[in-house]
Amino acid sequence: MTIRKFSRDELESEPHGVTFKDVYPWEAIPDTPFGASLAIIEPGGRTMLHGHDPAETFVICRGRGTMRIDDTTTEVGPGDVVYLTPRCTHDLRNDSATEELVFVSVFWDAPIGNRVTATPKLIIPSPPTPNGPLHLGHLSGPYLLADTLRRYYRARGIPATLLCLTDEHQSYVADRALHEGRPPAELAAQYSESIVDTFAKFHAKPDVVVHPTRDAAYRDAIQARFAQLHATGKLEARAANALYCEPCAMWLYDSFVVGGCPHCGERSYGFTCDACCSPVDPIELRDPRCDRCQGTPVARTATKLVLPLGAYAERLADHHRPLRLAPKLRRLAAEWLERPAMIAPASQLGSWGIPVGIAGFEGQIISPWFEVALAASYLRDLHVPGGDLVCCFGIDNAFLYL
Repeated sequence: MTIRKFSRDELESEPHGVTFKDVYPWEAIPDTPFGASLAIIEPGGRTMLHGHDPAETFVICRGRGTMRIDDTTTEVGPGDVVYLTPRCTHDLRNDSATEELVFVSVFWDAPIGNRVTATPKLIIPSPPTPNGPLHLGHLSGPYLLADTLRRYYRARGIPATLLCLTDEHQSYVADRALHEGRPPAELAAQYSESIVDTFAKFHAKPDVVVHPTRDAAYRDAIQARFAQLHATGKLEARAANALYCEPCAMWLYDSFVVGGCPHCGERSYGFTCDACCSPVDPIELRDPRCDRCQGTPVARTATKLVLPLGAYAERLADHHRPLRLAPKLRRLAAEWLERPAMIAPASQLGSWGIPVGIAGFEGQIISPWFEVALAASYLRDLHVPGGDLVCCFGIDNAFLYL
């Protein structure tokens, strides 16, 4: 008989009020076909939302809580046994304010099937913004992943195309061009070529490169897809307050405006917050400032086109469900879809970008973020018709891709 005893001071701590201790593997009993852990969740605590390849079972020993598995939640208590399929996302919350929740976790390797099909792949990493050269930090993110995936697919005999779309219509390009005193298109061309050259030196040269400012067919296709969304009623015209800088005589959006994030308070530009990844409406920024003159903007009413995401919340949730998303991404996506008034800005009042081209919206461009979303489907249809689109992106771009 082999017995192992635990004391509370042997338990290891995790965030959110959870302590645990692995029972197996155990040196006294080699080659167990499963692993196991004893875990205690403090009152009001919870396990981290996560997923993994092994299958797992929770046996609730003491206390009560709420078990979340993907999009489903249920109450659990003593004697309940919970089975967790491979790669499902899950967490367990202790609902009591006074009592611990104690459970045993048993986990083992389980067949999960081959998720890779032989369908041709178009791999598109986050479009690099040509307002400066790439550095090692850029390369180590989505671009290294994209090249690794291309090599992996090809090693398995699956056709794979790596495409680089340079994000030339971003406000950051116009800002840098103003600072250097030259046209944005000239600056975009210089740094776009530099970026492609850097990829080549990194031995990750793209198979296809798309430069929007020099590709009339691309601009026409994006404009046509935008017009189709408008003609079919997917885009709505909405009048709302927007920020305007009187000294600079320009509307402020994206990198043209900076302030405190309305969700977390950290410094943020006017589209998404790098700190909490939440989408940001410039008018909601705390103490907004024009990023060019540092002046305080005024609020003016403007009518722009938006995509109301609330109308598609259920369809988006269905789309997210089978995806293998990191727990943080899945949590962010769920939080965003719970906001009924969530919108995606489709047009902006500006001149640097692809004109909307719709009567009544003269002087407006297609939002550069919305442009990238339209570009993904267009480029897939162009280069791998019927193929799979594989997107590699950083979490700061999560709202755009999800």
